Order: sequence, then C-alpha cells, then structure tokens
Amino acid sequence: MSIAKLSYTKLRDEIVSEASSINIPPGTAEIIAKEVIGTLKKWTRERSMITDDDLSDFLVKELKKYNKDLAYLFKQKEKLI
Repeated sequence: MSIAKLSYTKLRDEIVSEASSINIPPGTAEIIAKEVIGTLKKWTRERSMITDDDLSDFLVKELKKYNKDLAYLFKQKEKLI
C-alpha cells in the first residue's frame, strides 16, 4: 500500500486541463475547479485517510454538478489510459 499526499494544486490543474480538452472555456474551468477543490477540502477535513476510489467517486459526484462530460472523463480516466 502506498500513501500519497493530496495536492490540491495538481488536482486543480488536472480539472482545468481536462475541461479544456472538452472545450470548456478557461474561466469556466477555473470556476469549476475552485468550487470542486473547496468542497473537497471540507470533505477531506472530516477524514483521516481517503482511498483513490474515495477521491475518484467524490470528484465524479461533484463534477457532475457542473458538467456531466467532465465528470465522465474523470470516471473513465483510468480506463482511457
């Protein structure tokens, strides 16, 4: 088992990058990323540890609120590589 520290900056960059790949305007992508990261920070404060699956499920759920295609990309991310 490996333990990794969650990097909000890298995650924000990833959200913005994936959003741009489906033609979401940069300003909108930044807003989505900011909102999702803010909610994620609150969610992680309540937990001592989260798994990759926990994080993935959370991101998909939150991203669906803003853009279903973006949420789908994150859901399928491991399968697409």
